[in-house]
Order: sequence, then structure tokens, then C-alpha cells
Amino acid sequence: MKNFILLLFLFFMTTQGYSQDQKNMDKYSYLIKTTNAIFEIHSKSMDLDEEQLIEITARACNTLKRLQNDPNFKQDLEKMVSLLPDYQDQQKELSRNLTQFLDSFLRPEIELLQEAGLSETAIIIISNSQSYLHESLNETVTPEEILASLDELQNEICTAAEDLNEAREERINKKRMWGNITRWAKGIGGLSVIVINAGGSVPTGTLSTASFTLGGVLLGSAMTSEE
Repeated sequence: MKNFILLLFLFFMTTQGYSQDQKNMDKYSYLIKTTNAIFEIHSKSMDLDEEQLIEITARACNTLKRLQNDPNFKQDLEKMVSLLPDYQDQQKELSRNLTQFLDSFLRPEIELLQEAGLSETAIIIISNSQSYLHESLNETVTPEEILASLDELQNEICTAAEDLNEAREERINKKRMWGNITRWAKGIGGLSVIVINAGGSVPTGTLSTASFTLGGVLLGSAMTSEE
């Protein structure tokens, strides 16, 4: 039912989106492009060839390294966190009321994802993940936790990229690698949600801070999921 509602939001919502500051959004375009690439791989058959696996891990590794060293990212995290106390009550209400969550958070969130250039596939999967995590709006997520999870995700993907390059002629365990790609997609999707809301003009602080929380939960859950 939730999936059905999400699809309705995606395909039948108004075309008039919230205005984003394009200059601010462009500073994170490298993450948006990688997010689209990973979800494109994620949506395909598990029968990936070796070159596809090498390409996606190398691209994700380089993107996450760039994000880690991006001063804009840390500054935007700090700005978003400064808003959290002012919108704590609204976030708790969103966590209790699924209808309100879908209407006042998820619908404008989807519009922001569209404006930022995320693919239809990425939007559906990320939005679906957020809908199942709406109760997590009661949780407290810190910039330190996000940066630590980002570091862990980057290390894991970069190690996999190195291993794949060293094992070109060896048999790759595609089933395990597919599970990893699924987790990595979740984590990178969470990062994209954060930077999209941090990088532009959002309609309300509630939307921005809720996205910060859910993006952090998505990233964190990607690194705690069993392979």
C-alpha cells in the first residue's frame, strides 16, 4: 500500500516544484550523478559483468572521497543541525502520523529529488526507503555519526574497488557483491537526500531537518546491515 501511495505521489503530483538555488545544487552534482549510476546498476539483473562492477566501485569510491574532502558538505551539515532544535516537535508529529508524513514531507521531498536531477529509479527506491523509516524521525542523528558512516562506507567501497582490480581473472562472488551494491545504494541515497536539502532552498526547516535525520538513518543502516 505504501509503495502504491509513493508511486501515485511520483507520477501524479503537480509539476510545479519548490525553487532550488541551482548554483548551490551544482556544487553536489558529482554525488547526484554517481547516485543515478549506482541505482541504474541496482535496478538491473544480478548478472553483472566484471567491468560493470569495477566501474561502479571505482566511481563510488572517488565520489565519496570527494565528498569527504568537500568543505561545503561539512558547512551544510552544521547549518542543518543548527535548525534541528526548532523543528523537533514537528518531526515527532511526522513520525506519529503517516498520512501527514506522506503529504507534508514525502511529496515535497520527491519534488526536490526531481529538481536535483535524480533518476526516476533512484527517486522511487529512496522515497520507498524513507517511507519505511518515518518513525526514525524520533531519533537523534549527529554530523559526527554521518561523517563516521561516510568514512566507513567510503573505505568499504574503495577496498572493494582495489580488490576487483586485483582479481580481474579470478571468479567474482557476484551474489555477495550484489548484496554490497544494494547496501551501498542505500547509503549513497541517504547522502544524496542530505545534500539535496542542504544545498538549496527548501520550503521549510522541518523538511530540511527531517531529511537530515532520515538521510543519516539511511546511511547508518547501510553500514549496519548484514551482508
